[in-house]
Amino acid sequence: MLTGGGLATYTGVLIGNTAIPVWKHAREQLPLLFAVSSGASAASLVELVGYRSRVVRRFAIATKAAELVAARAVEAATGPGVVGAPLRDGSSGLMWRAASWLGVASLAATVLLSSRVAGALGTASCLLRRFAIISAGRASAAEPRATLAP
Repeated sequence: MLTGGGLATYTGVLIGNTAIPVWKHAREQLPLLFAVSSGASAASLVELVGYRSRVVRRFAIATKAAELVAARAVEAATGPGVVGAPLRDGSSGLMWRAASWLGVASLAATVLLSSRVAGALGTASCLLRRFAIISAGRASAAEPRATLAP
């Protein structure tokens, strides 16, 4: 448990220091996104199994909100051009937007509703966000303009 956050952050560092355009442009934001996403997914799993406490609820609110902010930072770092296009267009863009909406719904459910609903939404959001990042990386590597422009 003590090394989990470090391992998640290190994964963000590793993929950020590659030649894949969308990852390279967000190399400073990816470790933070991976760290808060691992915290949000852990909180969501605890909510999903039905464990309730004030500490878990506060942790879930903090990490889910931080994940949404970190995701916006990744979008801002990749920019509106051809490099950031995979986060807006195609299947990776659809997954990225769905992960954001599921994250907002999970945060709202944590604040207002049942923890099991919030856990299911949060788990889906975190999983979909990870798939979106990998898919966006593949899409940006396949785009010659994104690869050669920098």
